[in-house]
Amino acid sequence: HGARMAWRNAAKCSNRKFWSELQLLDARNVTTPADMFAVCLEVLERALHSCVTTANIAVFRPQTPGKADGPRVWNNQLLRYAGYADPDTGKPIGDPVEMDFTRMVMEDFGWSPPGGKPGRFDALPVVLQAHPDEPPQMFEVPEQYMMRVPIRHPTNDAFAALKLEWYAVPAVANIELAVGGILYTAAPFNGWYADTEIVRNLTDEGRYNLCAEVASKALGLETKSDATMWRDRAIVEIDAAVVHSFREAGMGMVDHHTLMKNFHTHYYRELDKRGFCPGNWKWILSPISPTASKCYLGLSKMTEYTIKPGYWYAPGWKKYRAALQSRGSQQPGMQHSTPDAAPTAAAAVAETAAIATAAPAAHDAKHTVVLAYATVTGNTQQFAVAVAGILSRCKPLKVLLLNMEDFEPDSWAASLQAASLVLLMCSTYGPGAPPSGSAKFFGWLAGSKDRELEAVLSGKPFSVLGFGSSSYPRFAAAADLLHSLMLAAGAKAMLSPAKADALAG
Repeated sequence: HGARMAWRNAAKCSNRKFWSELQLLDARNVTTPADMFAVCLEVLERALHSCVTTANIAVFRPQTPGKADGPRVWNNQLLRYAGYADPDTGKPIGDPVEMDFTRMVMEDFGWSPPGGKPGRFDALPVVLQAHPDEPPQMFEVPEQYMMRVPIRHPTNDAFAALKLEWYAVPAVANIELAVGGILYTAAPFNGWYADTEIVRNLTDEGRYNLCAEVASKALGLETKSDATMWRDRAIVEIDAAVVHSFREAGMGMVDHHTLMKNFHTHYYRELDKRGFCPGNWKWILSPISPTASKCYLGLSKMTEYTIKPGYWYAPGWKKYRAALQSRGSQQPGMQHSTPDAAPTAAAAVAETAAIATAAPAAHDAKHTVVLAYATVTGNTQQFAVAVAGILSRCKPLKVLLLNMEDFEPDSWAASLQAASLVLLMCSTYGPGAPPSGSAKFFGWLAGSKDRELEAVLSGKPFSVLGFGSSSYPRFAAAADLLHSLMLAAGAKAMLSPAKADALAG
């Protein structure tokens, strides 16, 4: 309730009409950066599973009253593109607002651009810190969570040649939540985009600054004279392209006209129910065609003031980094979780068998392979039984076949701990969710205390085989999530997630 009320009181948010629908992930028991990352992925997973039509917040443990000892998310947002300075011209490549953060992860964590050279839309890693006295860790965001939306215009094909894109989920990370005298210093929050947010990201002079490029290359406008209104025309056409592209991708977004109508209704409803509604006029108003809304004049006397519960901007990564350096920690810890190219399902089975039989058998004792599966229609179960049969014919091996629907923490922990190798087979339901029967197992991986998982899975060899359909944008996404959760729990991946495509027969 406190998190919802904080959204209701957020004076700069124009989309808070839906405050009562905010969903909470209670992560107050999380104590490690790896577990924090798993929770952050769960926020993104929930958003994407709803096609970005739900608002979700993860709340980590609060700081001790009077002590600045709370966990921290260093990023401004969970998803952002990197920013670089061109070594020859000094001009920005990517998102200029993230140039300092990009430089920091390259210098402190050894991060490098995907492909070895700076790109326009390189996904930044996430940096998490469980306690101010402990070094932060860096995590690569699996590609399926980016959910990149190519920007295409409904009538102008020249837009496609510009190769523009934006990610589907806005997830603010540099905020703190104050509720009942308690301060939660890490509370990443996702909603859904208003069209103008992405338009500003692409056109503001301090961001991608694409007005001139779009005007000249896509619209054929003269940009030497302001009299052609080339900036205005570029912004409007970019807006049309953004709205069209998100609708084509099936991702949630609200256009600025609908947003202003919704907020106008919400504002006066709040006045009627509560007697007040804080608001910052210049933040609430749409930056595109503001005078087209009755909010322009009707809400011009709206006042911003502080109400608790509330959200505040966190101090930020620069202060966190300076504090570490003042204590003599020059090189924060780091962790990578970037998947390589996925092998084929057949190759994965063959290589898994080779890995499983390669280990020497001490005193001829059999090595146990745990093969756990999650299925919706039964197809994954059939393949799991078949693979178990193949592996059982390898003399040094004993195969334990488990259905995730039957998950029980104690017995499964014992079986996993005793296993020489863990194989996980998982289908994907709908646009990217794991089968409902696997929820307890996935939740255990994401929510168990770090010491429990460390005892069971630390260094444990594993491999994941996913089943799905490439007709979905996030092909076999449940397998990628399972792979990430196992990595975060300390297990050792033997292969990148393999994927079997239903469209390939």
